[in-house]
Amino acid sequence: MQHKDIPEAELHQTKGAASASTDQIHYATGSGSTGWAKLTSSMVDTSSIKNTNKVFLQTHVHSIGAAFDVYVPIPFDASLTSVVAVINGEVSSGTLTTTIYNNTNIIGAFNYTTSDSTGSQRSPASYANTTFTPGSNIRVQSPATGVSSSATMTLIFSFTLT
Repeated sequence: MQHKDIPEAELHQTKGAASASTDQIHYATGSGSTGWAKLTSSMVDTSSIKNTNKVFLQTHVHSIGAAFDVYVPIPFDASLTSVVAVINGEVSSGTLTTTIYNNTNIIGAFNYTTSDSTGSQRSPASYANTTFTPGSNIRVQSPATGVSSSATMTLIFSFTLT
């Protein structure tokens, strides 16, 4: 009788299943045998998987011509890997300095000037204080002192879950 023809009631579990713990998977060791273990990221070939453990959050500032303070709640353990801001409009006068915070600690800052227009992107030149825990906040702040603009700004935050 071929293995494929064995009736369902006579099939057996994979060898070792009786001693495997809850939530363990059966995996190939690469040396001709198998094992049972909890799935870890090192067991997954991520070369064909995009954005493994990545999370993206987005927020929008409705007017960058006035002072603003925007808070984005963070519901998970993660490390901030990048911030990209893009404006829709232009800065008519002045320099708009935008600072990004992890609660009260500065992550980084960037500027928009009168030479910027719709589609101009900015990111902090360097990053600090990038570790987040559930219940913390990203704060996006600008005093907009001396700035004239009717532009809006969209910010995208990229995280790696930890």
